[in-house]
Amino acid sequence: MYGKTVNNLRIADDIDLIAELLQDLQQITDKVHQSSKRFGLRINDQKTKVMTIGKSCDRMKVKLEEQELEQVNEFV
Repeated sequence: MYGKTVNNLRIADDIDLIAELLQDLQQITDKVHQSSKRFGLRINDQKTKVMTIGKSCDRMKVKLEEQELEQVNEFV
């Protein structure tokens, strides 16, 4: 696994998407959404959250189609 960037973690029926830049996170989110739709799956925008990790917890605006996803400080 050397030299390969990990951009998602899969645990049961959850997926954590990881990116260093907002644009990259939006692009990964769009790709997962499009792939899901091809198989008849729907991402629940009410259950999908966005969180930043690091020294500065900037406000991020990530959208699923036209719906802005809620940003949280911690996951339960």
